[in-house]
Amino acid sequence: MPKVDARLPNRPTAWQRVAGFHVSGRAAPHREARLGARDPIPLTGVLAIDREHEELVDRYRLLLRALNNGCDATAFAVDFCALLCHARSHFETEERIMEASGHGEYGLHVNEHKKLMRDGVDFLHSIIVRFSADDCLAVARFFKYWLFNHIETHDKKLGDFVAREGLASLASASSGCDPDLAG
Repeated sequence: MPKVDARLPNRPTAWQRVAGFHVSGRAAPHREARLGARDPIPLTGVLAIDREHEELVDRYRLLLRALNNGCDATAFAVDFCALLCHARSHFETEERIMEASGHGEYGLHVNEHKKLMRDGVDFLHSIIVRFSADDCLAVARFFKYWLFNHIETHDKKLGDFVAREGLASLASASSGCDPDLAG
């Protein structure tokens, strides 16, 4: 469980605020957990990537629905593992497109993917070992924050690069992601 920032007594760290932790170190209640119409998925202009972002957000919504229906940490862990598998498949799609296009920020982008997967596996371990349903909500919120921030910060740059370079075949390419195999 993340600890409250010791430099600022009784104030959560930035990660804890994003994830919904209270000063006590416990996750906030389930309120405001919904991903609604006010949270449109940012578009990159690369059809395969945009479709997979929609699928990732759909899986995120399933996680929230399960939490709102009272699932326990074990059930959440299974669904979160499926989300991570789908994210890994999506990252492979993005990485193929970046490699094929000669995108200059390939290394930075791949490192972001690796970091999320490491964090995801760490979260998954914590979910299995010691997290409660409230902690699971914080994990779900963090994933939403990371996904939307990543799309805005990195994926849109890739979409702009593909469009600028006139790589229409990449922009409309099928991802090859088989939802049945991804989780």
